[in-house]
Formats: sequence, structure tokens, C-alpha cells
Amino acid sequence: MGKHNAEPAPPTRRRVVVAGGAAVVLVAGGFGVSKAVSFMGAEGGGCKTPASVRVVTTPEMYNTVVAAADAVENEGAACASYDVQAKGSGEAAKAITSNTSVPDVWIPDSTIWADNINAKLGAGWITPGETIATSPVVVAVPQSLRSDARLQKPQSWASILQSEYPLSMVDPNVSSASLTSFVAANQSVSGPNQQKNKQELLRSYLRLSRSLSTEDTLQTKSSAGKDIARLFPTSEQQMAAYNHEHPQGQLSPLVPTEGAAELTYTWTTPVRGTPAPQGALDALHEQLVSAQGKKALTAAGFRVPGAQLPAGTGLPAGVKIAKRASAAESQSAQRAWENLSKDARMLVVLDVSGSMLTDISPGQSRVEMLVKMCTQALDVLPPTTAIGGWAFSTDLDGKGKDYKELVPSIESIDDTPQGRAHKAALTKALGTGPDLAKRNGDTGLYDTVAAAYQRISESYDARYVNSVVVMTDGANDDPNGGLNLQQVLSKLRGQYDPKKPVKIITIGIGDKTDPQALKDIATSTGGLSYITNTPDQITSVFVDAFLRRE
Repeated sequence: MGKHNAEPAPPTRRRVVVAGGAAVVLVAGGFGVSKAVSFMGAEGGGCKTPASVRVVTTPEMYNTVVAAADAVENEGAACASYDVQAKGSGEAAKAITSNTSVPDVWIPDSTIWADNINAKLGAGWITPGETIATSPVVVAVPQSLRSDARLQKPQSWASILQSEYPLSMVDPNVSSASLTSFVAANQSVSGPNQQKNKQELLRSYLRLSRSLSTEDTLQTKSSAGKDIARLFPTSEQQMAAYNHEHPQGQLSPLVPTEGAAELTYTWTTPVRGTPAPQGALDALHEQLVSAQGKKALTAAGFRVPGAQLPAGTGLPAGVKIAKRASAAESQSAQRAWENLSKDARMLVVLDVSGSMLTDISPGQSRVEMLVKMCTQALDVLPPTTAIGGWAFSTDLDGKGKDYKELVPSIESIDDTPQGRAHKAALTKALGTGPDLAKRNGDTGLYDTVAAAYQRISESYDARYVNSVVVMTDGANDDPNGGLNLQQVLSKLRGQYDPKKPVKIITIGIGDKTDPQALKDIATSTGGLSYITNTPDQITSVFVDAFLRRE
């Protein structure tokens, strides 16, 4: 007996398997297929023991696949019972990757999910096959927002996501429409202001990741006024379904200048030890790509080759489709999202050696500028950021101890009594920076880096992206000796754990640093290294370092 399970579950249907002969020719009609399918039943005739075929597809394609499976069974096309389950592609990919639930057939809505599986399990582990259907991804514009003047001008994917539009999205780990939209936005960042534009886009990821919604909520808000309604990425199929049910409050599509992103529903057979009989797989596939199968997919709001367009969205047949990202490009965008959707846990290590008293601008020393920048950062970083602060020179906290823990703990600066107290303690401690620099100490860089890295590694918290940010204006200069460069690099490489990654970000200030040493320290942990000369550059790279927490 066939069965269908869905999450959320459409009605479960049980079907009677009709016995097939050694070779069955399907007739036209219903989901009929005009192709002979060879499949031997038990003992060469009849269907005494149907093969069980597990099929997973997306919720929006579930009913169509169920109907196709019903047709195969009822027409006797194969001695098989199809268990069809509705599961979001992200959830299905996670189950396949962990080997907890590997179907015989998988029809995801984006090849990105297959790329992700191959990146984790090995190239070729899963190969998308024929595209069954597609659906362009656009920005849904509720009726109350159509008159917004900003929407009347051409907009790129990046500008839509990074501007102050009333835009929300579903978690990209759940929604392929969201996933493909921010991958497209990541691709669109280029030109002479690429670094600045990338920063703005990453800021938008940070903001959007803190205000995720659900498809139901966004659709419900669509019928509200402009103060409540939100723009959101959606597929043509989803928009068609919504507009069919809401004739008085239609959504309109906004297609960015690069074109619509695209969902691609592909017939995929994952690698597994005991695959279902090929005849059973072929029979279901042929049902879906038959004339009647295409008609059913079109009626469900999908685009299929050689069939009419789905109705009710306003998208033309020749809508521009954005260039598909490579696997490397999409995974880079996903890493950026994943890291920014996690809160940061950072230990900021500030140089207070005597040279930091040098003016970087009229009336402002380097240390004063950094103290001001760090203090301002406490007000603009997400309140869920966990942060700690150290200062260093030489013998700063007693003979042989080059660093001083300004605030011993690394805690959140959120709006709780504890968070407010921690933020106040950090602000007060940072204010001591100029006085510490007046001690005119040297630059005990390497010992400090080693101690800071050990501290945050030992207290690693998997809920966060953990990092050490080191800001210095000089090369290592420790009269007491201490670690040399090779020794500190050896310690860092030995401590780095890819399963519990802690990365070092180095920010060199001025022309007296050792750029290669700073770069070596950062790269030994997979971190980033910057050299700056002006206050604007320092602020910019600090923001960039926070946003690029890969």
C-alpha cells in the first residue's frame, strides 16, 4: 500500500497498487504516459511484493507528485508503492547529509542544496538530473507599498536588500526563495565601490537575520497598510497561489536589474547502498514529464518547458533570469549569512605602548582615536554581541605580564541589568587607555596574542562566532624576550581547532608595524589582516572585520 506523509501534512492517502506485467504500456489520459516501462513483478508476473520507493519533494510540489505516483500505481506502470513526503529542501538536505533519511528520489527546489551536500560528503555524491519545473524568484510588493517612490526606479538585488525598505524574509535555511535572493545580491556587488557596497550588504544580512519572519506572517501582513506590510522574496509559484486566494489584495512582482533568481526543481537520485528498482523510478519520472504531468505542474503555478505560463502573477514569459551562481559563490554567500546570523563573541586587544600617543589627527592621538572608536562600537554593535577588552604594552600588569585584562569576562552587552553593567564596565575601562599609554611601555605583541588566543579558545562558545581582534601600531618589541614569531605561530597553529574555530583579526595602524608578521598571525587561524593609516580607514576595517567573521 502506498502512503504519503508531509510536514505540514496534506491529507495522507493510501493507494492500492495495481499489478503490472513484465512490460506495461501506459495509455493517454489522467497522468498517462505513452511509454513502455519494463519491470518484472514477483516470479515474473503479477505484483505480489511491490517495491517501496521513498520520494521527498517540497510542500508546494507535494500534491502534484502524489497525483503522479497515484497514476503510476493505478495504471500498473510498475510494481511499486510510492511513499511521498513533503519536506523543505533545507531540512531534506540536512537529513541526507547526516544520513538519517536518504530518499530514493528527491525533488528539491534549488541545486544549491545538492551543492551543499557535495561540499560536505564529496563531489558527485548527489547529482541533480533533469529539471522538472522552474519558478522565478522576485520581490513581492504588497498593494499598500506599490506607490513607494523608491520602487519606481531600477533596483539591484543588493540595493533592495541593503536599503531601508520595509523588507523581511524567511530564514534562508528554510526558504529557497530567500536563499537564492541573497546569493543573487552577493553576486551583484561589484564596481569601484565594491568594498563599501559589500559592507552595506553584510550590514543588511545582519539586520535581516535579526528580523526573520515566516511565509504565513508575511502573507498575512501583505493585506495590511504600508506601516505593517513588508516586501519579501518569493517565487512566482508562491505568488500565484497567494493571488488566487486573495483576489482583492494582489501581490505585484518587482524584478531586480540583474533579473529574477530562479528555483529549479530537479529530479535527483542520491547515492545510496540499496536503491529502488530503476523501473519504478523511471515510471514516476515519466509521469511527471508527460504532457498531462506538465499540465498539472502548470496548474500548480510552476513553469515547465513547452507549457503555458502559470496565471496570476504578472510575470512575462521572457522575464530576465539572473546568472546562476557557482557552487563556490553560493557557499561563500551562505557562510557570510551563517556567520552574521550568529552573534559575535570577541576579545578586543588594544595596543597602549608609548608610540600610541602619536597624533593620528590634529589634537587626537592613536590611542584616543581607538578608545573613541571602540566606545562608539559598543553602541552600534548588535546588543547580543559578547565582548571583552584587554590592553597591552610591556610589563603592563606586573613584571613579565605584558597585557592587562581591562574587564576579565567576555559577556553580552544586551539591555539586561547584567549586560548594561558589563557595557558600562567596558566603557570605563577603555577610558583608561591614554593613561596606560603614558607609561611609555614597549610592544609585547606576541606574548599577548598567544595569551588572548588561549583564553578565548579555552572558553569557546559554539553559540557564537569566536574571535580575537588585535589593534597595534608597532612591531613586536619586548625587552624581556618572550615568544618570537615562529614560536607564536607554532602555538596558534597547534591550538587552532576547525571544529571550534577561533580566528584572529589583526589591524595594523601606521607605517611602523610588521605587516607580514601580522598577516602570518591572522592566517595561522584563518583570520584577516588589515593595515591602516587614517581614522576613516581604521573605522572601516573594524566594521569590515566584524562583518566578515568567516
